[in-house]
Amino acid sequence: LHYPSVTKHSGVLFVNPGSASQPRRKSSASLALLHIRGNSIKTQIVDIED
Repeated sequence: LHYPSVTKHSGVLFVNPGSASQPRRKSSASLALLHIRGNSIKTQIVDIED
């Protein structure tokens, strides 16, 4: 699926950035940024404007 999401299940981080070039249905184009420092991971979904 091309829908942006960030979920954690059983200690595993799943990141779906969506689609930067071919967004589906009414979702906007998007990408994901991962900020990793040591054992810390922060995620950010960014909508891309036309």
